[in-house]
Amino acid sequence: MYNKMLESIVTNHRFYRILGFTIVRQVIEKEEIHDLRSEVHNIFIDKKLTGSDMPVKIFLMSSKLTKIIFNKKIVNILKEIFGEPYVMLGYPQCVRNNFGSWHVDSGSEAMAPYLFSKKYGFAKCGIFLQSNNSKHGGSIRIRWFSHLLVYNRLPLPIRYIFQKLYSWLNFLLNHTVKLNAGDFIVFDSRLEHASEIPDGVKISDLEYGYLPQPHEHSKYVIYWDSCNVWSEKDFSINIMKRALMEYLSPNVNGFFPYLDSLSRSFPADFPADFVNDVNINNICIPTLKGEKLIKIKNLYTYVLKNNDSHKEFICNEK
Repeated sequence: MYNKMLESIVTNHRFYRILGFTIVRQVIEKEEIHDLRSEVHNIFIDKKLTGSDMPVKIFLMSSKLTKIIFNKKIVNILKEIFGEPYVMLGYPQCVRNNFGSWHVDSGSEAMAPYLFSKKYGFAKCGIFLQSNNSKHGGSIRIRWFSHLLVYNRLPLPIRYIFQKLYSWLNFLLNHTVKLNAGDFIVFDSRLEHASEIPDGVKISDLEYGYLPQPHEHSKYVIYWDSCNVWSEKDFSINIMKRALMEYLSPNVNGFFPYLDSLSRSFPADFPADFVNDVNINNICIPTLKGEKLIKIKNLYTYVLKNNDSHKEFICNEK
C-alpha cells in the first residue's frame, strides 16, 4: 500500500484522466485467490501450454476465470470512467510469467489524430493474482503523466519540445505501482508502462518476455481491453490492421489474439454464461458481420493449420 494521501488518489477514479490509471483494491477475496491460481496453473498444465499465453478459446472455457471480469466493483468503475454501456473487446486472456519492457499499448497506432482527442477512452484492464515482490516481480511500472506529456493538444512546435524533453527525462517519472493479489487496475492505453521484473533478470535475455517460475511464485494476470463507445470505431480499424500483421508474421509466439477476436461473433461464439453476464451488465461487445466475418474466420483457420508453432495446440484441441 501507499501512504494515505497517494493511496486515496490512485484508488479514486476521478483522477483517472490525470493519472492515466486507477486501482480497485481486493476485487477478489484472499481466500479465492489460491483457488484461481490453481485453476490457471492446471489449465496451463492440462493443455500443455509452454509459453506465457493462454489462448482466448481456452480462457473462455473456464467459468471461474470469465466470472471475474464481471465482478461488480470492476463493472461499476468501468461504467464510471467510460459511461454506460461501455465496450469490452472479445478477447480476455490470462498471461503467465510475461515481462515486457517500456511501451505503450497504443504503439501500433503511431500518432493517429484520435489519440489526441478529449473523447479518447481506451484502456487495458488487469486483475493481478499475486502481490509484487522484488525477487519474483508481479506488478507493473508506469511513467507518471506520460499519456498527457506525449499526447497533448498543444500547438505543434510546443508539443515537439515537450516530447523531446520527455524522451530525455522520462526515467525521472518511473514509478512501480503497488499492487497486491486480487487488485484490479485500469490504465490508459497511451500510458507508458513496463513489467516490474525480478531482481537480476534482463528482459533482453528472455524469449518473447517469458520467464519460467515455480507455480507458487508465478505471475498470473487476467487482461482485457475496454473503451467508451466513441473510441470503438477507431479501435476496430486498428485491430483489423493488427490481425493482418498476425497473418503476415504468424510465428511471433504461436497465438493470434486479434485474428481470434475478430473471428468471434457475439453471442454465437461465446459460452452461454459469458453472454448472460454481458447482457445483465449492459456491456457492448462489437463483432464483425456477414461477409467480413466469414473472410476472417477462413483466414484464422488457414493460419492455425499452417503455422508450425501452433500444431501442438491444434492437436490438443481435437
